[in-house]
Amino acid sequence: MNELEEYHQNLMADIRREADASGTFPVEAFFDRMTERLTEAGELEVADRAYYQSGEGGQKLRIDGYAGDPRDSEGVLGLIVCDFADSNNIETFGKSDVPPILNPLIRFLKKARTEEFRDALSEANPAFQVSDLIMTTWSQVAKVKLILVSNRQYIGRDDTVKLAALGDTPITWSVWDLARFERFDRSGQAREDMRVSDLLCNWCLVQRWSWIFDQFYAAQRSDFGFMSRSKPQSWFLSSIGFGWGQQAMG
Repeated sequence: MNELEEYHQNLMADIRREADASGTFPVEAFFDRMTERLTEAGELEVADRAYYQSGEGGQKLRIDGYAGDPRDSEGVLGLIVCDFADSNNIETFGKSDVPPILNPLIRFLKKARTEEFRDALSEANPAFQVSDLIMTTWSQVAKVKLILVSNRQYIGRDDTVKLAALGDTPITWSVWDLARFERFDRSGQAREDMRVSDLLCNWCLVQRWSWIFDQFYAAQRSDFGFMSRSKPQSWFLSSIGFGWGQQAMG
């Protein structure tokens, strides 16, 4: 089992456990867990779940979440869609699979900008809240950012994917797949291990100096004493040399 397979295995076990504990669907637990990584990575400032899906084929609409109020992020409207495979084995997807995943999100955005779509929804529906936010802030939206979050491995080699148009508003998109999440988590663990190592080295150094000073003050209080002002200095310097010698040997 390689590192990616082990990561996938642990991730799926955690998601299923969290879904069972909270009484939610695995895809919801997946959204919550992985969007935490997106905020940690600085991809998004916030991520709110707002699942909605309707229609089929070329009429399909889909959204899983959004990145808060665009007025709080320099006019960037962030929308999130999940591509979740509830499988024990790693699945893959390529460049040709991206449009069928992202285009339903773009179609949702187009519909969400209309009063007809919003008013047909219950106010308790998460899509109503997103639609209302989009309608309220659209004049201040400078860019739309689509985030595809997947537990499959993306094997596409470039970003030249043709998506549905959205007028004059620019659209950017990014894929956070299984391999990218694994790399992010691994780099975070490496930074944490380095921080712990640095703290341990600092603690050892403090302990070494503490032992030196303890010996110095103990000698001062002993009957051995110091008969001249040069003796404490000589003893202290020799103790430092001993301490550093011990550290080098260690």
